Amino acid sequence: MNLYSVPSFDPHQFAGLKRLPFKDIGLDFRDFNLGTDRWRHGGGMHVERHAPHALRQETPRWAMNDAELREVLLKYGERRVYLRTKGNMGTPSTLSDEERFARIRKEELEVVLKRLEVKLRDLIVREKTKPELAEQVQNFDTSILIARRGCVSVANAVVILYYRLGWNSVEVAQELKITSPHVRQFLARLKEAANGTTYTSPKGKRLRAVRAEIRRITELFSRAKTIIDATNRKRTQKEIDELLAKVSRPKAIRKPTRWDYDKLMFIYFLRLQGKSWEHIAPKLGMKRADSVQNGFRYWMRNLDHLPDFRRG
Repeated sequence: MNLYSVPSFDPHQFAGLKRLPFKDIGLDFRDFNLGTDRWRHGGGMHVERHAPHALRQETPRWAMNDAELREVLLKYGERRVYLRTKGNMGTPSTLSDEERFARIRKEELEVVLKRLEVKLRDLIVREKTKPELAEQVQNFDTSILIARRGCVSVANAVVILYYRLGWNSVEVAQELKITSPHVRQFLARLKEAANGTTYTSPKGKRLRAVRAEIRRITELFSRAKTIIDATNRKRTQKEIDELLAKVSRPKAIRKPTRWDYDKLMFIYFLRLQGKSWEHIAPKLGMKRADSVQNGFRYWMRNLDHLPDFRRG
């Protein structure tokens, strides 16, 4: 055997094929131009263009520092389980890191997890008649999985895999057995915790605006009862009249028990004027005064569930 012989390898799958120039296969740049302007020239070469991939998020400083990362994770966990502590509000916390983590884990297992499981069972029952709830069932199932593992632990894994190892959101999701939107949501919420900002949905902003308007109206009516000066009384009464002009009586509909924003505000103004429930019920086409009272109290506590929730 010759030890100095040249080694040989099996031929690859494209061996023996010759790459022909464009002129030999009948293609020309004019064919490319016809493809981009085929409506004028009546046909041409089909060209597919792919949009560039989105760039990775810039790695924040706290993601590469263990001490800063620990503080951000604790702030995120306290926000997720609705624990309002000094550390969550931006000032130093009086508790140690171990005590803060223990509080988060206890709240997550004893309160959050039980609440999510109850909602999931209710959704599964409703899904039998409403198949469109399947996506919500999946989201609650993922949230329960995260709560059982611990939101702080999962968030820490997301940071390590995404920022320090350079994985993308899909690879991180496959590794942690969650969905890629949840990974991107983790990253966004961690940034908010690090910056001390909070996200408010458009629906939440409208809800705050409506509640602020209700408080303003209530204060206006209380001032009207205590004003002595005639000039101020006239000015306040004018403001009240302008508000009353914007509130119209709900239109008669087939289902008189349907609640909306206009009906709620109509009742609210009548109550501020001292009208009884027995006086209000006939104006809404309802027979029972207690039904109006119970419905009004329920929807005032759940303004964001109104069918046409909006600011009047």
